[in-house]
Amino acid sequence: MSCPLYIRSVYTLLSSMCSIEGIVSHGKKYGYKALGLVDRNVLAGAMSFKKECIKAGIKPVFGLEVQISALDRTFDVVLYAQDDEGFKNLMKLSSKICTSQETIIDVETLNNYRKNTILCLLSDDMPLTYAIDKKLDLNEMFDTQNKVFGDYIVGLMDHDKAINVSRDKILKDFLKQKGIKYIALNRTYYLERDDNEEYEVLKCIRDKKTINDEDNSVDSGRYLLNSEEYETLYDKEELAYTDLLADKCNVELKYETALPKYQNKNNIPSKEYLTSLCKEGLRRRLKNNITKEYSERLDYELSVILKMHFEDYFLIVYDFILYAKKNNILVGPGRGSAAGSLVAYCLGITDIDPIKYGLIFERFLNPERI
Repeated sequence: MSCPLYIRSVYTLLSSMCSIEGIVSHGKKYGYKALGLVDRNVLAGAMSFKKECIKAGIKPVFGLEVQISALDRTFDVVLYAQDDEGFKNLMKLSSKICTSQETIIDVETLNNYRKNTILCLLSDDMPLTYAIDKKLDLNEMFDTQNKVFGDYIVGLMDHDKAINVSRDKILKDFLKQKGIKYIALNRTYYLERDDNEEYEVLKCIRDKKTINDEDNSVDSGRYLLNSEEYETLYDKEELAYTDLLADKCNVELKYETALPKYQNKNNIPSKEYLTSLCKEGLRRRLKNNITKEYSERLDYELSVILKMHFEDYFLIVYDFILYAKKNNILVGPGRGSAAGSLVAYCLGITDIDPIKYGLIFERFLNPERI
């Protein structure tokens, strides 16, 4: 059984009707073990896609479609992340494209972000296909294509179109001779077959056209196929290679905090240093008139902060606030829920006494609210 590895979501604006929830619910209904999210230039749907897939017991595969310029032409390619490092490279590439005036990248840029990814050239839009269409020397174009791209696989696109089937037959025979793997890919822009008309309206909004415009292209058959439809369109070998690609892609998207360790001048552990600063600060704030209420509140807040491993965070903020005040940089008295922290008051981060004004520490930090 194969799996759909080219599904575009609504995060590719005005180019898809597939919500993340819809993609995964349909995938589960069809019994797919893996699904591939491939948006154009963006990865904004990746985290929600991962969460929905985990809930449904489906393996998420993450791809990024980009447009490149090579061999005097522009065409689309897809990069699939093999692991978390590969996904980070896709994020870097996506950021570069989205913050640039030019969305078409060159091969050098592509290669800079290819590590730990699998490059997939698309059968309906790549140099070798161009050679088939123009009846050029395939071996010569193949050598040129290899020099440009190095290692890659080929996605057999949209096999429901007659022109693609006839061309792909020539392409498959040639790729098999050369030892290049090819997989079954069917572009998915909407979920149900009957969504075609709505999708055409969406495209017209994007392209500033009307349904009746003569040059309005029609994308039929771009719905999410079920397994039987995939098996009708593609050969077993192509489906098997698709499953193999999904097996090779293992992105976990682990969530990690990466705060630096605060280095204090006395070189003592951050927990001890924070505690000593707070007790000294409380004596200074209250002019040595420390009541039981303040002492217990400080001990409680410190216990929560240390339990949640936020000691370095507080020390870092304390450090830059202290620097600002010493260098005549204006600092406010505190805002939002941070004003409810006695620790922040003792450190000089805020200038509002939370006990005097009845402010609640739990609004700021609560071990039950991760």
